[in-house]
Amino acid sequence: MRCPKCGELAPEGAAICQNCNEILDDSFLQGADDGGEVEGERTDVGPAPTAARPSNVRPLRPQLARPTALKPAATRGNWNTNKANVPEEAAPERPRPAPPPQPKPAPLPEGDAMMQAAASIDDFGNLYKSLPTSDRLASIGAALALISLILPWRWTKADEEVIGFVEATPVLFLAGAVLACIYFRVRRGDPKLLAPLQLGQLLGATLGALYAANCIRVFADATASRQGLKTFEIATSMPKFGAYLGAGALALSVIGSLWSAFERR
Repeated sequence: MRCPKCGELAPEGAAICQNCNEILDDSFLQGADDGGEVEGERTDVGPAPTAARPSNVRPLRPQLARPTALKPAATRGNWNTNKANVPEEAAPERPRPAPPPQPKPAPLPEGDAMMQAAASIDDFGNLYKSLPTSDRLASIGAALALISLILPWRWTKADEEVIGFVEATPVLFLAGAVLACIYFRVRRGDPKLLAPLQLGQLLGATLGALYAANCIRVFADATASRQGLKTFEIATSMPKFGAYLGAGALALSVIGSLWSAFERR
C-alpha cells in the first residue's frame, strides 16, 4: 500500500505511514470514540483499576486549592526559630531608685555664727557673775590648772622639757570635774543634787592638788657624784613652772570648794 501523502510504500495492514505518520487506516479510531472503559488484566487479587477517569470526579480548580502551611526548617539541637514555642525571657529587674538626698542644713552666715559665739560668752559671763565668791575662787583655780597643762611640767636630762598633758594627764580630768560640778550645781538648782555635786567638786580639787604636789616631789631627782673629798649632786630631773602653777591653782580650788561647802550649811 502506498501513502497518499508522501508516496512511500507502506507494509500491508499498516495503519500509519512510517515516513510521514499519515493515517492510512482510521478504523482503529472508532473504538476510542465509543468512550467505553478499558479494563485491565484480571488477577487473583481482583481486577486492575480502569484507565478511564470516573465521570463524577471533577478536577480540583487551582484557584480553590488551599495553600499548604510551610513547615519550619529543621534545625539542629534544641534551638527553634519558631518564636511561639520559645519561652520568653524574664524581663530584667529594674534597679530601685535611690532615695532622695537629705538636704544639708544651710551653714549659718558669718554674722549669725559670731552672734551665737558672743551670746555663749555672755552666758558664761552672766553665770560667773552669779557665782558667790567661794565658787569663783574654785572655778578660777580649776581653770588655771587646765591652762598650766600646756606649759612644761618637767625637765629631764634625756627628754629636756615635757608639758603637762603628758606628765600630768589626771589633772585634766580632775580640774574638768570641778568646773562641771560648779556648772550643774548652779544651773540645775536641784536640792537633791546640791550635796553630791558639792562633794564631787571638793574631791576633784583635793585629788588634783595632791597629785600636782606629788609630781613636784617626784620630778625633783638627782644623782650623787663624788670627786675626791667632795660630793656633788647632778640633777637628772626637776619640776618646771607648769607643775608649780598647777599645784597652786588646785590648792586655790580646794580653798574655794571648802568655803562653798561651809556656806551651804
